[in-house]
Amino acid sequence: MDSRGRESQDYRGYDQGNSGYKGSKEVFKAYTGIGQIKYDPEVFSKYMDEFAKSYHTDRPTDEQLAKPQGMFSMTHVIGLDSDQLKKMEEKLRITVDMKRFEKGEIALLDNFNLGGIKMGDNFQISPINSEAAQSFEIGGLADFSSLGSSHFVAPNVYISHTAMEKYMKNPLISKVYINADPKDWKQITDQLEGLIGGDGELKLESKLYMEKFMESAKLTFYIMGGGIALILALIGILNYINIMYTGVVARKLEFAVMESVGMTSKQMRKLLLFEGAGYAIISTLLISTIGTLLSYGAYSLFSQEATYAVFSFPTLPLSIAIVLVFVVCLSVPLIAYKQIKKDSIVERLRQME
Repeated sequence: MDSRGRESQDYRGYDQGNSGYKGSKEVFKAYTGIGQIKYDPEVFSKYMDEFAKSYHTDRPTDEQLAKPQGMFSMTHVIGLDSDQLKKMEEKLRITVDMKRFEKGEIALLDNFNLGGIKMGDNFQISPINSEAAQSFEIGGLADFSSLGSSHFVAPNVYISHTAMEKYMKNPLISKVYINADPKDWKQITDQLEGLIGGDGELKLESKLYMEKFMESAKLTFYIMGGGIALILALIGILNYINIMYTGVVARKLEFAVMESVGMTSKQMRKLLLFEGAGYAIISTLLISTIGTLLSYGAYSLFSQEATYAVFSFPTLPLSIAIVLVFVVCLSVPLIAYKQIKKDSIVERLRQME
C-alpha cells in the first residue's frame, strides 16, 4: 500500500497493532523523506560519468555538483524494515551486514544499475535545511526499482528504521507491505479498501487486482494471438491445398499410365497418403521444435517485464494443430485423386496425344 505523501492514523494503528485484521502474516513498512547529500568527487565522480552517459547528457562539473543547492544535492532517504530487507537480499543479489545496517552504520544505495560507486566508501546526508549531517558507509549497491521509489540525480539512500528515526523526526510511512495466505487476500483487500475510503492520496495494490488484470490481459492476448494464428493457419492450409491439388491434377497422366500397367486405385491412394503423411510429419516437426522455441523466446522477452509470468507448454493447442495438419495433409491428395478419377483411364491417356 502506497500512502503517497501522508500517513493515515487508522493505518498507523493497523500497522502497530495488527489485531483488527485477520489473515495477515507479516507487515513491513517503509519510511520516506527528502534529504541533502554531500557531493564527494572521490565517491560519486565516476557515478556521475555513468549517469551522464546513460542519459545522453553533458556531465556537470564537480564544482557545479558540489553546490549546496546544486542538481546533486537532493536525494530520497528511505527507511526499510530489516526483516523485509532480509527477504529481499536474494532478489537484489546482495549480502548485507544486518547488524551494522540495523545500528545505522551502513546504508544501501540505489545505483539504478549504473557503475562508479564502490562498497566501503563513506558519504554524508542531512535533513533539509539542517547542518546535522550523518555519515554512512556504503554497505550495498542494488537496483531498488521494485520498491517504486522515484529518484533525483543522486542515488536513493536506504537506511534502517533505527537510523531513520535518528535522521528525521516523525517520518512519513510511504508504503506498507502485507503478506498473507492467498485464501485471506480478498478479506484483507476488502478491509483495506474500507480503510482507504476513496482517499485519493492513498493507493492500494493487491495481487487480486493483478490477477484480474492478468486475466483480462490473457483474454486479449488469446484473442489477438488466436486471430493472427488463425489467419496464418488459413494462409498455410490454402497454400498447401493449392499446391497439392495442382500437383495431383498435373500428374494425372502419370497416374493413368501407372494404372494402365496394373497399379490399383487402392495402391494409388496409399501412395498419395504416404506423400501427404510426409508433409504432415515435416510440418509437425517444425511446429513442435521451431514453433516451441519461438513461443519460449516470446515468453523470455515478456518475462523480462513481467517477472511473475510462468511458461506452460501449450499441449492442447499443439495437439489440435497437429490433428488439423494431419487431416488436411491426408485428405487433400485423396480428394484431388477422386476428382481426376472421374475420367476413365482411356480418356486420361488420350490427353497425352
